Amino acid sequence: MCAAVGSTRLRFRRIPFQATIANQLKGADLAEPIASKTLVAVRSQTGSPPCLARFKFQFRPDGSALIKCEGKPVNNAQRRPCRGFNPENAEAPDRDLGTWRIELDQLVFRRIRFSAEGRDEGRFTLHAANGVIGVRRLSGSGFCLPGVVTFE
Repeated sequence: MCAAVGSTRLRFRRIPFQATIANQLKGADLAEPIASKTLVAVRSQTGSPPCLARFKFQFRPDGSALIKCEGKPVNNAQRRPCRGFNPENAEAPDRDLGTWRIELDQLVFRRIRFSAEGRDEGRFTLHAANGVIGVRRLSGSGFCLPGVVTFE
């Protein structure tokens, strides 16, 4: 099974295009998918065995967010909850809560567990080109978001 997220390194898939102001999602183009769909980021993890981690961000209309993590060893087809995404939560170590808002056409996100550790909120822009959506981190914690993402 995949190791705890905190004890491995994530490898972020680079956005296959230049993130520019011209391809940045803004206004309703940014707000609609974030508020109505689940943002999914699949990231490679180093470790033994190597793993694919799948992070699902559900941004709720009230400004809260639910984040779930599933891991899948690269040689196994079955996804399972990440064991160490939120180790302080014995009942649900594969998930955490957060808060979000859109400010100046940026996604501003804070994960509850990281807030308790004194980490800053993260600021991100979303960009689209050729059917691909990419997240660029502007400041703060990355929260597994930078790189290519999809919406479900």
